[in-house]
Amino acid sequence: MSSIQVILILGILGSFLTYLSFFRSVLFDRFAALGLFVLLFLAVLFPNATTVVANQLGVGRGADLVLYLFAVGTLFCLILLYTQLGKTKQVQTEIIRTLAINSAKKASDDVAH
Repeated sequence: MSSIQVILILGILGSFLTYLSFFRSVLFDRFAALGLFVLLFLAVLFPNATTVVANQLGVGRGADLVLYLFAVGTLFCLILLYTQLGKTKQVQTEIIRTLAINSAKKASDDVAH
């Protein structure tokens, strides 16, 4: 095993442990993450396997396949983050609106008394 493989495996394990400790998700999400990390682990241990899979899919090299999948995965994550940001803004707007209305009602009640 080469030193880069050791470094990558440690990075994958660290990422997986971080995911498990900081993100509380449903069981299906955890199994999906486990599957992804196992695939990453196997790709690091057996780099020629990515070339075999790439050739089966019509891509010349395994490194190119990994890059393409990374690009698609990154785009997917960015879309998810953008969607979550929009939802957070909506919730924040509702909270601020409710606080403003309650504050205005309280001020008008104080003036009326």
